[in-house]
Amino acid sequence: MVNQLRALTSGVIYSFLVMMIASVILAALLRFTNMFTSHYTFISITIGCIALCIGGIVAGKKGASKGWLLGALMSGCIILIAFVIQLFVTKAPIEGMQFSYYALYILFGTFGGIIGVHFANED
Repeated sequence: MVNQLRALTSGVIYSFLVMMIASVILAALLRFTNMFTSHYTFISITIGCIALCIGGIVAGKKGASKGWLLGALMSGCIILIAFVIQLFVTKAPIEGMQFSYYALYILFGTFGGIIGVHFANED
């Protein structure tokens, strides 16, 4: 149980790191290039999916079993944190399209967890 919690925490941390680094790069691209802000939503969703897949891989590898569950829980934690920030910090309204993005995030995190368990079994 403790090992699974450590794996989950590591996955969340790695996901946040990847999201932060990619967000800084995206902000620089938007500032210093002619990139349209209309592409921002697609790019940010793609960054989130990649970050959650990487976090799922880390969680699955460290957990060494039940990677699908670790990936889904890790994605759920990230979604919950984002949801709380949206509701209480930015006070932005909830849109229906967000739930499809959340489902996509859970799918990518779960997929990453499955891949991560495979990597753990190779060691």
